Order: sequence, then structure tokens, then C-alpha cells
Amino acid sequence: MNETKKTALITGGGAGIGLEIAKLLAPLGHSLLLVGRDANRLKAAADELRAAHNVEVHIYSIDLSEPSAARRLCDHTQQQGLDVQILINNAGFGIVDAHIDIDPMKLFRMLQLNVVAVAELCQHYGRIMKEKRTGRILNIASTAAFQPTPYFAAYGASKAFVLNFSEALAKEVEDFGVSVGCLAPGPTDTDFFDTSDKRDHSGRHLFQKRVGPTLVW
Repeated sequence: MNETKKTALITGGGAGIGLEIAKLLAPLGHSLLLVGRDANRLKAAADELRAAHNVEVHIYSIDLSEPSAARRLCDHTQQQGLDVQILINNAGFGIVDAHIDIDPMKLFRMLQLNVVAVAELCQHYGRIMKEKRTGRILNIASTAAFQPTPYFAAYGASKAFVLNFSEALAKEVEDFGVSVGCLAPGPTDTDFFDTSDKRDHSGRHLFQKRVGPTLVW
């Protein structure tokens, strides 16, 4: 492709907070790139957005908890000629358990997604934005970022990384036309709780499931 298209890239864009952000961005004129693991869910979200807003929507199915995935996503946008001027790092998951009991591979994949992929994508697209002197980055943290979270320890710490990293990165690029923000939602009605809610041996919830609005600002 000879010309690049201004694009908003949203990880975890097929449902939940990612899809709600896509709905806010759709009327603004940028094309959208929804990224996630579930190709069917991405397609359904893209069809919904196109029908409602007559907007160009691309999808890319990839598991960003895999070590090389962020690099492959960056390569994909370059190959497709997509000019990512808005980056929304929304994809993430949590594990509710005593830290010493967590399966090491699940822990690795969570930290790879919540921490490493966020840093890698910000580095790649942030560099391009800085060179062009324009761009917007929004990283999704959590209210868990603001305090220690027993039985949610590594997840809370990963979101504390996102919060502090975002604030530092914002300072580094503020003189180059690039803004970096961080959204820290509270408990939100998404699929997150379907995978993270857990009870101990007595039946007590390790993390009390609570439901809030679809999108918490």
C-alpha cells in the first residue's frame, strides 16, 4: 500500500472495555484495528462497529501473552500500511490465588501480557509517534494499581507498573506532540471475572466479585 491510514489500535478490542472504547473512537474518523485472541469475537465486534458508524475496522487475532506476539503485531501494522496514531493497551487478565500456588506458566503469561507487551508496544509505536510529533497512547491499569492486593498480588503489581510506567512515559514524550494517559477502572462487568473469580477451600471468595458500569472513567 502506498498510503498509510490513520488508525486507532485497541488490544482486547473484541469485548468489554476495549470494545466500549472502540465505540467512542468510531465516530471520530480514524480507522480501527481491533486486536485479540478470539477471531470470532473480533469479527462480531467489527461488524457491529461498521454497521453503527460506517467506519473502517480491521481485526487481527493474536495472543499477546506469547513472548514474540507484540513484535508480530507491529510487523502486521507495517505490512498493512496502517499508521497507528492512537494506541490503546487494554488487553490483560488476572489470577486470583495465593501467589505461591499459581501455576508458573500462567503467571508468566499474565506478566507477559500485562507488563511486557504494554512496554513493547509503547516503545514501538511511541517511537514512531515521537518521530512524527503526533500521537496518543492510553494504557489501561486498574484501581488495584494503588494498593497491595493479597491473593491478587502479581496482578495488582502488574497494574502498578502500568500506572507508573505511563506517568513516566508521558513526561518523556510530552515535548514531542505525544500524549500518554492511564485509565484505572474499578470492578467492571466484563469477562475478566469469569476467569479470575476463585474461592478457597472453605468456599470463601478470595476476591469478591463486584459488578460496576460497563466503562469506568
